[in-house]
Amino acid sequence: MNLAAFPTTGGSSFAPCVHLFAAASTFTYGGAAVIAVVLFVATFALFSKAIRNESEWVKRVVRPATPEALAAVRVVVFGVVLLMILREDLATTALIPRSVLDPRGKGMIALLVRVPGYLAFSANGPALFTFQLVLVALTLAGLLGYKARITMPATLVGYTLFGAVLRQYTHFFHQGLIPLYVLLVLAFTPAAEALSIDAWLRKKKNLPTLEPDRPNWEMGVALWSIWAMIGLVYLAAGVAKIRNGGLAWWNADNLRSHTWTAALQPELDLPFPAALARAPNFVLAALGVGTVVVEVGAIFVLVSRRVRLLAAPAIFALHFGIFLGHALPFLDLMILPLVFAHPHHLAKVVRSIFYEPARVSVHLHAIWVDSGFRHSASAENAPPKLQVPRSALVLIALIAATAAPVFFKLEGYPVTSWQMYSGTHAEKKVTYLDSQAECADGTVMSLRFDAHLKALHDNRHHTVVASYFDKKDPESKRRLHDLIARVVELHNLAAPTAKQIVSAEVSRREWNWGIAPFDFHHGQIVDVYTYQPDK
Repeated sequence: MNLAAFPTTGGSSFAPCVHLFAAASTFTYGGAAVIAVVLFVATFALFSKAIRNESEWVKRVVRPATPEALAAVRVVVFGVVLLMILREDLATTALIPRSVLDPRGKGMIALLVRVPGYLAFSANGPALFTFQLVLVALTLAGLLGYKARITMPATLVGYTLFGAVLRQYTHFFHQGLIPLYVLLVLAFTPAAEALSIDAWLRKKKNLPTLEPDRPNWEMGVALWSIWAMIGLVYLAAGVAKIRNGGLAWWNADNLRSHTWTAALQPELDLPFPAALARAPNFVLAALGVGTVVVEVGAIFVLVSRRVRLLAAPAIFALHFGIFLGHALPFLDLMILPLVFAHPHHLAKVVRSIFYEPARVSVHLHAIWVDSGFRHSASAENAPPKLQVPRSALVLIALIAATAAPVFFKLEGYPVTSWQMYSGTHAEKKVTYLDSQAECADGTVMSLRFDAHLKALHDNRHHTVVASYFDKKDPESKRRLHDLIARVVELHNLAAPTAKQIVSAEVSRREWNWGIAPFDFHHGQIVDVYTYQPDK
């Protein structure tokens, strides 16, 4: 499949890079796969040689860790995944008209729809509800460390499928994607050797178990691999902003346009995006610079305990700022940075949650004291010879899998080049969408696509609407018509007669905020689609 089938964001302020990336865009997925394999082989050769030779830089950046430290990270990651699963209503995707399904340019989703039985499964509400319940049970089992060798990889497979079903009708959104990548690393690590039901059962049966507070190299490499995965993703996001937007990306006018777009088509009725859009230039520019610094600087979590100490609050602040400025909740990325906490104290907090809830607060105060591997058990107790555990192989594969999409600008679930919000606005104007419905009693209200189709929260329906205005072809018109018809149908089934929708209108509006900053109407309609129920 050619890259032309996938959305890209063009433009760069760095002239020498333009021709390089333009040439890269002519590669197919086969070319990207070759580059990924070369990167994997080269990186693995260097990394494994460094481990075998016990290179000093490896010992400085990869320190022994305890089974409890890795287990605490397992609890955090599976807790985040559980939250993201419970946040969704997967069964409501079965109510979305089949004509809205568009797997083109969505990676593995384009393959899934060709699997016999998949489309029938994804159109069956009870089956989807049952699948979500089973996935919740698997995730809980992984969190508690029960049958971990089965439940951890099973959760990975189930969560990947879960995300595919959600994205097959909408755009390729990035919420929940980093926890999926971290799950992939965790599934190949001994993350259930402590703080788990498995460990408790083995101890009860007098079977050999690892000492939970004795550090070893395998746990250290596994924990370092998780940090590396998260750092690589944020680095990719920062690189995309610099590559696509150049130094102009953090320009106050560019960020103001991004913020106004979010404020005028909000998912949550919050006053913060509009207030931030009216902030002084220096505030927006500072936020833009801070965003790029945090994203690019996240890669240093690999080599610095001090950076890990700062990474968690910095990443939390970044995504809390996105929530305030764009009304878009990245709940997963507000919690996941806990993995950068001091491993020993994080393990104590998790252990207290399970065994001594009254003592949780005693350990919380020390969780950010140091993000290194210092522990009461000396590192000299660790095995003298470093090994190459499975988690290192997975990490190296993910380095290649992360680098290839960034270089080739690949977008297809679950692979991404992290280009969201990386474009720039050349003019001081914004284009946004608005949806209104007229009721039988003549009143006009906002048309909420997610009122009954809860899987369309966070403005996921905008892809279908924008596609109609961009293409104006019969297919995109049919998709928009069918989606609105289903929303109206579900609303009218629950609404009294006077409040039943008789017509709806979706409009594209444009506002030149540079020329008319105090326009009460925020611009004017430039295109409109009027929905009338089928006779």
